[in-house]
This record gives sequence, C-alpha cells and structure tokens, in this order.
Amino acid sequence: MSQIQRSPEQWFAEAAHWYAEKHQGCPWCKGANCVYKSSRRGLTEYRCGTCDFLVCLDGKIGRYFMGPGTTRRTVPTMHALAVFGPEESGPRSKR
Repeated sequence: MSQIQRSPEQWFAEAAHWYAEKHQGCPWCKGANCVYKSSRRGLTEYRCGTCDFLVCLDGKIGRYFMGPGTTRRTVPTMHALAVFGPEESGPRSKR
C-alpha cells in the first residue's frame, strides 16, 4: 500500500508497530531510534525527530490524525570536510 493510500488509523497502527518492533523506528523515513511516544490527557502521539512524521490518536473523540514526514539531508560537518574534502560529502560519494 502506498503512503498516500493509508488512513491516519493505519499510520497509527504502523507507527505503534515500528516503535515497538523496530527500536523506536519511523515508518515514514525508516530510521531507528528516532521516534518519541507521548501520552497525555487521552492523546497518544508518535513523532519522528528525524523527518517530523507525526501521527496521533485523540482517545476522547476517537479520531486519528497524521502529518507526513519530510526528506531531510544533513549537511556535512566540519569533521567530514576534513576527512573527505570539500568536494565529497561522505563515503558514498563518487570519485
């Protein structure tokens, strides 16, 4: 199923699965150790610190909400520039 065709409820179930089974993983960017779960006042939320994916359940009204993540590309650090040089951004660069 493509990302667009999923309902917020399906995304919530997927986020709960990735959080529990994939080491706090994100179903949007597929990253690990990047999702934060919070529960307060009947609201349960999964938020990715890497791509800003967000899905939540408002238990008081029984509705799910979802905000898609974004693709982020980090800029090389000064250490990466020192190791690889300014023309190269990392070990995957073509030489």
